[in-house]
Amino acid sequence: MRPVRRVALVAALLAVYAVAPASAREDVSPEAEAATFCLGTGAQWRRGTARGTTYVITVSRGVTCAFAKPWVRRLSGRPASRSGQALSGPPGYQCRVTIPFGGKAAGGACGRSGRGFGWVPKF
Repeated sequence: MRPVRRVALVAALLAVYAVAPASAREDVSPEAEAATFCLGTGAQWRRGTARGTTYVITVSRGVTCAFAKPWVRRLSGRPASRSGQALSGPPGYQCRVTIPFGGKAAGGACGRSGRGFGWVPKF
């Protein structure tokens, strides 16, 4: 795995963990913390000569790729100017920008009761 992908993946995992309330993270077994990865499409991104609409989506603790994909498609195109900026996502979820890029939420995470999903561009 290339270093950029590794960094983006770690950022997404940390973001999902960060938006979960502390009480929801206590006494969680390693199996429950296991994350699943899938690919989805979203807003156009560009980094140097690389460009695309494909995102790596991380889901954990009962969140499915089928649930996360349409939200990533919507949220990745939302205006964003800073990391930590709140986004309006699925009902009951807290969503934050983790990577503002090109004026959009190129990376982000949404969490609720210790479960959630995150996204980063697939460079």
